[in-house]
Formats: sequence, C-alpha cells, structure tokens
Amino acid sequence: MDIFNVIAGLVSIVGTIFAYSAWRQAQQVNKTLEQEKERQNKNVKVMLKDPTHHIVLPFDLRRRETTRAEILGRIGMIPLMPLPDGKPRPRFEILYTNTESFLRKMYEIIDGKDDAEFEITCESGELDQFNLAKFQHLLRPN
Repeated sequence: MDIFNVIAGLVSIVGTIFAYSAWRQAQQVNKTLEQEKERQNKNVKVMLKDPTHHIVLPFDLRRRETTRAEILGRIGMIPLMPLPDGKPRPRFEILYTNTESFLRKMYEIIDGKDDAEFEITCESGELDQFNLAKFQHLLRPN
C-alpha cells in the first residue's frame, strides 16, 4: 500500500508541474496574440506623390487591410477626370503600382510594427487623371 501512495504522490507532483507548464505556455501564447492584434491595428497612411505635389488620402488603412487590392480600391474611390474626348475614364493608371518595388514596399509595411506611410510614386501628370476639385484640401506641394 505504501508503494501506491508514493506513486500517487509522484504522479500528483508531475501532473501539477505539467499543468503549471501548460498554463505558462497559454499565458505566453495569449500575450503573443495580443501583441500581434495590436500590430495589425496600426495605421498605414497612403500618399500619392508626383514630382511637384502629393496627396495624403483622407483615410488610413489598418495594417491588416494593407493589400494591393485594398490600396488600389481606395485610390479608385477618387473621382476621375473625363478623357479629352469627353468620355468617362474607365480606371486610373499609376505605373508604379505595377512594379516590384511597389510590392516590396507593401510587404515591408505589412511586416512592420509601427504606424507607417505608404508613398506611391506617380509620374509627372499621373495625378492629373484625378478630379481633385473636392480634394483640394488634400493636395500639398512637395
């Protein structure tokens, strides 16, 4: 009978150690998840910049929303000027958004920790395709 008491005592001690280890691990996982949630909620400011002016878009993305589709969709919300023949412009065109450096910058921001600025470089005249009449307060000289 004494041997069973010793075994039961050892099993109890080992079980307590394992339970404590599992609890500590769960605390660490919860802390890591909370830090990641905070990181994903950091703001990303989107800016269109040409050689003479820049526009800071009036809304910030959260880091978890920072995808190519979301960025292009938000830029696409800016009204476009009609084509010279008066027909509506089908969509905007910014050459930088089709480059490898655009994707690299986006991935840097996605992997970052603090608030960030996503600067989209526009060629001369690319901002002219946007109807900025209602957005003059966003237009700033460089």
